[in-house]
Amino acid sequence: MVANLVLLGTWWWGNEDNRPVNKRLYNKTDHRTRMREHLSDKAGVDDQQFDEMYALWKMHGQMMRTSQSEVDSLRRILMDKTFTAENDETKVDVLLDKLALRQRQIEEANYHHFREMRQICKTDQQREMLDRMFRSYIEKRGPHKRRRGRRFKR
Repeated sequence: MVANLVLLGTWWWGNEDNRPVNKRLYNKTDHRTRMREHLSDKAGVDDQQFDEMYALWKMHGQMMRTSQSEVDSLRRILMDKTFTAENDETKVDVLLDKLALRQRQIEEANYHHFREMRQICKTDQQREMLDRMFRSYIEKRGPHKRRRGRRFKR
């Protein structure tokens, strides 16, 4: 049995180069280049505009990851309170208010982010194309479904 494990381990590590790789995660320069080309082709965005948009995306993405982490923590606390013998409605109401406020802040940040992105556009035609691209992307994704199972790690 030990020999089988050793052989399996050798085979596994020996085949590392043959495993599929998510290139987006490992080659951000290539991803950025494809984004630049797409926006240039579809909306006529120039390099300066793209650099401004990309900086906004990075900043907004980091802020959203932090905010979502806070929401997840609050939801975890709410879930823990749900399954305890403690029945303090005041604490639950405070927790629900915090959750609602944080979610409102996320929606407000998203609104302002897209408004800032639109302001980078130099022409109404660029704005219209960018609007269509964003709407298409959002509609294609559909309602945001969160998988909560593995997110909560102890």
